[in-house]
Amino acid sequence: MLLNSVLKKIEPSGSLNKYVNLLSVNDGIAAGVDGSFTIGFSVKGFDYYLSENKIVNDTAYVNDLLLNLMDENISLQWIYKIGDKNEKFISNYENSSVPPVNFKYIKDNKIKHLESKNIKNVNIYLFCTINGLSLRSNTDKTNLTSIFAGFAGRLAKIDLKSSVNSIAKLNAGCDKKIIERKLRNVENNLGFISSKLDLSLKKMNNQELVDYFYEELNPLRFACGVKAPKWEDMMDGSTFRSQLVYSYAEIKKDFFYIDGYYYKFINMHRLPSKIDSFGITPLLNLNGSVTEDDFFPYDIAVAFNIPEQEKTMEKIQTDRNIKASLTEAVNGGYTDYKGVNITEQLDEFLESVSKLKKKVVEFSLCARIKSKNLEDLNVRAVKLLESFKNLNGMEGIIDDMEHHKLYLSFLPGQSRFNRRFKTSISTAAAPFIPLNEGFKGTEKCAIPLINDRGEAVRLDLYENRLPSKHGIVFGKTRSGKGFMLNGFLSNFYISGDDYHIVGVDIGGTYKKFCKIFNGDYIEIDLDGSYCINPFPPKKYFVKEINGEEAFDPDIMVFLTGIIGLMVEPEKKLSPNDRTIISRAVQAVYDNIDDYEDMPIISDINNILFDYGEARDIQDKQRAMEMGKNLFQWTDISSPYGMLINRKNGINIDNKIVIFDLQKLKGHEDLQKVVFAIIKNISFKKMYDKSAKVFFFYDECWEFMGDPKLAELIMHLYKTSAKWGSMVWSITQEPGDLLKAGAVGKSIIENSSVKIFCQLDGGVSENDLKICGLNEKEINTVKNLKVVKGHYSEYLLKFGKDSSVIRNSPDPFEYWLCCKSSEDEELERRIERLYPDKTLKERLYILAEKYPNGPYGINGINV
Repeated sequence: MLLNSVLKKIEPSGSLNKYVNLLSVNDGIAAGVDGSFTIGFSVKGFDYYLSENKIVNDTAYVNDLLLNLMDENISLQWIYKIGDKNEKFISNYENSSVPPVNFKYIKDNKIKHLESKNIKNVNIYLFCTINGLSLRSNTDKTNLTSIFAGFAGRLAKIDLKSSVNSIAKLNAGCDKKIIERKLRNVENNLGFISSKLDLSLKKMNNQELVDYFYEELNPLRFACGVKAPKWEDMMDGSTFRSQLVYSYAEIKKDFFYIDGYYYKFINMHRLPSKIDSFGITPLLNLNGSVTEDDFFPYDIAVAFNIPEQEKTMEKIQTDRNIKASLTEAVNGGYTDYKGVNITEQLDEFLESVSKLKKKVVEFSLCARIKSKNLEDLNVRAVKLLESFKNLNGMEGIIDDMEHHKLYLSFLPGQSRFNRRFKTSISTAAAPFIPLNEGFKGTEKCAIPLINDRGEAVRLDLYENRLPSKHGIVFGKTRSGKGFMLNGFLSNFYISGDDYHIVGVDIGGTYKKFCKIFNGDYIEIDLDGSYCINPFPPKKYFVKEINGEEAFDPDIMVFLTGIIGLMVEPEKKLSPNDRTIISRAVQAVYDNIDDYEDMPIISDINNILFDYGEARDIQDKQRAMEMGKNLFQWTDISSPYGMLINRKNGINIDNKIVIFDLQKLKGHEDLQKVVFAIIKNISFKKMYDKSAKVFFFYDECWEFMGDPKLAELIMHLYKTSAKWGSMVWSITQEPGDLLKAGAVGKSIIENSSVKIFCQLDGGVSENDLKICGLNEKEINTVKNLKVVKGHYSEYLLKFGKDSSVIRNSPDPFEYWLCCKSSEDEELERRIERLYPDKTLKERLYILAEKYPNGPYGINGINV
């Protein structure tokens, strides 16, 4: 057998060709020189740290089931790769972001920042191997030719059809069917398992298998961008291994070297004292608590082999009997406690297998590190070795003299080169399957994020599979929520030409963002500078359908709601009140002939004073009462008339329009009305089917206490979803929305994206549960970190998935998004020093002089 020959003797230097067990790749199957057959899968795992305990426990149970479903002489080889670069992530962002020419520098800054970082890149692979040639008990050794002829004939230039030996033809056909059935059974079992868990398995095709072997065998060549041969160009009759090994290899006692990299391997020498459903997850996240500078890549291989059960049990029973006999034969007046203990362990093991009806499994665990620098390799090996002990006393060993064999054991279908396997019942072995993987995000990457473990998260707020695009941001003051949203808005806007933003600000959080992107930042005041007439031109509100005029129902709801806020700021409108108002709205539009024209609030006032739609005297009295209440907004003495009771209004044709209501503080009733009017005039953006519109409302908690306004907000959520737009609300905590009762709860339920920055300590856990958080996520929210000038953490809840994002901006992005009083003081200082510079130029100066803002390394002012 190939295995035995390699274990006995491997040349200390030279080509690795003859030791790679790869004859051919065909039909998504790698055929080995030793007669084995391997199929591969790329695996999408899930986040053990944030998933419910039930999901983690179910995964261990289902993994145990998987091992018991496997046939004998089937090997499962899990390869868990942890890289320190993620070129695909950066490339995805580069392709997904298509900014206008004037703002390309923002994208370029981001790419440069990402390229300078170590980005943890987790990839999980599963290789399933049918071992050996004993496909049928009556198969003779000459069947090797028939197998290769029937299964890899095209590659070996053996034509099954032209074979003269009829017996060989028959055997080859039978063997091919057996192999296909075994592999199909493996795939069916894996498909069943993945359907029971939040996992996905994608079978690797011919080229993907070739690429995988090529990268493993030529690490530097691959890193330099030299691609693997195309699978279809490898059909010249040569073995695939001879066409994929380009690199010189060198074997030393304490390392293995190939193609510019030194390798070391740390093998599991002793099992941990206990293992739970969380499994080896801490070992997979070794770099989770270290700084970016200390991060280093490493890989983990966990291999399982299902041996012949009867023979294995007989061997264990024999070993037990021998050990018991030796223990009983001890003389000298002392008891062999060690021997007694081992015998008892074997008895317990045999009893468990018999009682639980579980399979016996052979498995191994090995960690691999590589580096171009031998000194770095040794330092990393020690760190990794220490991490083994942290897993309930598991012992690892730097396997000197074995590094070359362990290198081979990481290749698909060659796990048996690792001879340090353990024999265990399947239940104890199942938690070793490495499936922890953070949420990777959406397919496109319009917003590039990094989580708290250094992994990339792709985000596209518009193009995703969520049921709605709406979102909510929760966070106390100075938690980083404004900073975070400024970054989201920037990346959203530069995603393409048809991206629009309409927002409500209170206090200037988004003023700098608006200015740098040439948006309209409108600071609403009572001085008459602006007019925000709630009534749109007739052409937007009244349509002709089948020769009759019809009013847009969504705009009618908003206009009725706005007039309702004016006439009854404290009381809830009755159904009859709504009817009176809506008929008054229809009446004023009926009096307009020019479809470019629009009414004003005084027109509603006049209709209500002379209400001609009354069905009885009570209707007329009620209309008169509401008209009087409305008079405070329209009378010539009213301070509000200049703002809301004039024709025309604010132009929102600009792609970015943000309203600041700070100067309306102290006029709570007016602020609510203006807030509602802004929502209404935003419909013009929504009706543009080519536009991707992002509506956001900062500090909306100030308005959620009014039931009528809360209903308008909820209506906007529903209407914008119909038109494909998104609405985001920013508030301090979930309780702010839940105070609005069913409406607030509905807004939470209709928001598929929820972001939790730091919250006040007194936030209700029940409120967080209503937001869809599990216990682990709630605990995470309570422990989010903020280091001023360096990073802030927030929990991203994206549908059912979640991730803790560590928002660590590049220097320019920091100064684009920041808003603290300390930041503003520095900005004013630079503006005084450089009065002739543009905002963009001043931000670059700030980024160079103060890359972390006005804060020291520990978040303290300098």
